[in-house]
Amino acid sequence: MMRVRYRLSLLRVAMLVAQAVLLAILVPPTGAFAASQAQVPGTSSDCQLLASPPTDYFGIIIPLGEVRCSSTQAHIHIEVTLRRDGSAVSFAARDCHKAARCILSVDASHEDIPGNQLWCTDATGKLRNQDLGRAVACETQDF
Repeated sequence: MMRVRYRLSLLRVAMLVAQAVLLAILVPPTGAFAASQAQVPGTSSDCQLLASPPTDYFGIIIPLGEVRCSSTQAHIHIEVTLRRDGSAVSFAARDCHKAARCILSVDASHEDIPGNQLWCTDATGKLRNQDLGRAVACETQDF
């Protein structure tokens, strides 16, 4: 019985480590989002819509979009579309409440297919009824 518990705890530790690594890959440091951004100038909220190029994680293409504000907002809405060679292959939307950041990533992922395609993250965002525009970032590697 002790051996089974020990194996289960090792499995839990391995899963936690894998999740931590995935999170570290998907949420890069602040400077990594500079690929494409749209900002609404002159707003009191000072919010930016950011898109990062998709990444290939063991055959799964993962986009990353974010709305980042300088202060807490009552409601943030973000939509991310993953595009392959210009065509939408996956879409996800998220609402964040009482937050300064709203990140959307894995929900819009898609399996890679053989060959080389151009993968792009296409993000749009809203702050209450204010449109934050569109940000697009495409991968620069072959996957």
